[in-house]
Amino acid sequence: MTATTYSFHRAYDHSIVEVADPVNLQQRAQSLCAVRANHGERFYVHNGRGVVAALLVKPHGAFDVLRDDYLRFDPEARWTRDHFGLTND
Repeated sequence: MTATTYSFHRAYDHSIVEVADPVNLQQRAQSLCAVRANHGERFYVHNGRGVVAALLVKPHGAFDVLRDDYLRFDPEARWTRDHFGLTND
């Protein structure tokens, strides 16, 4: 059994902007939000099985957005994870 690896994808191009494991997931999310705060970007999180979360990052905070809107990006995320060397289940 392999450890879960979470990938943070920029929603508009599906590129991986951050990778985390269960131990540092919250820290990586906070770091991403701090770095991208002034850009107003949307991201989704994939765990190798599917999209598990989505967020909108703005200057005044990060907001959970409806994950269901991002479930259709699963094939693109799997392809990107595969080319990035991350395991898909």
